[in-house]
Amino acid sequence: MKITWIRGSLPAVLFLWVQILTAPVSGQPFQAVINIPPDPAPFSVEGPKQLNLSDGGVIGINFIIGSYFGTEFGTEVNITGGTVGRFVRVFSNATVNISGGDIGMWFNSGKPDGTGFNTRVNISGGSFGEDFEMHAGSTTNISGGDFLGFVLALNGSEVNLSGGTFHDVFEARLGSTVNISDAFEVQQFFARGASTVNVTGGNVVGNFLANRDSTVNISGGSFGGTFKVQATGAVNLTGSSFILDGVDLTPGLTPGVPVTITAREVALEGTFADHTPFNFDLNPFGQVVTPHFFSPLATLTISLVPEPGALVLLGAGALAVLGRGKRVG
Repeated sequence: MKITWIRGSLPAVLFLWVQILTAPVSGQPFQAVINIPPDPAPFSVEGPKQLNLSDGGVIGINFIIGSYFGTEFGTEVNITGGTVGRFVRVFSNATVNISGGDIGMWFNSGKPDGTGFNTRVNISGGSFGEDFEMHAGSTTNISGGDFLGFVLALNGSEVNLSGGTFHDVFEARLGSTVNISDAFEVQQFFARGASTVNVTGGNVVGNFLANRDSTVNISGGSFGGTFKVQATGAVNLTGSSFILDGVDLTPGLTPGVPVTITAREVALEGTFADHTPFNFDLNPFGQVVTPHFFSPLATLTISLVPEPGALVLLGAGALAVLGRGKRVG
């Protein structure tokens, strides 16, 4: 059989096929719904399809969710039980909801090459093995779950953290953003590599370390383990009161205007914006054996809670106006 292409028709044909493949069936949200069990588990799922894994179901290794090239839309995976084998990859245009089940080692969302987009993972339960990685184009909401191995937020990924137990290291780096709003338990939390960590509430149970050009903005919450800031790290505190070495700095602060603290070997205490009290020992020595450590080369700022209705720069944006702020040493 001879096939003759009309000049200029290939893009139009490809576009038509994309529309046909991605258009949902009339009256149905998905072209296909796969329930495991009783349905057999596929090796991958993409396009306008829904996969539901529940108790008794098993998905094998090298399971792919979503579209690698981003041309397929509407993939949804719901895991409430069952078992998923090693090497789960979640690419673009996919939503994964996990509330139970046993997820094997190496769960990877987004794309390490930086081209991922529209990937969302919502975790409220379940157990996860070693190596949980979040990459470009992914947003991960974690409110529960048991994470047994290393957890990495990388390549500009976004993580909203309000729960869960992390038995190893949780590390943010390479331009990722981690927002902490409620209590979670972690063995070690590392902020590094141009990452941004925003803490607005909750309780970080474990050791917290800021270094390697990371920015940590704290307006609430508490820290139940060690808290250490190494050289090139930046910590910005927003609160309603600040006392440095027994001297109340609050009356001299302008709401929303950051002040750089250069003093070390003294205590900094006060109340965060969420009304949680804090007390940091600005100790520049012995970072290995002391609960608090603030390198003399680290940046530390304090900022009074802005007045209602005032348009000010907070958090990471506060660094942009440090040149106009005060310095207290």
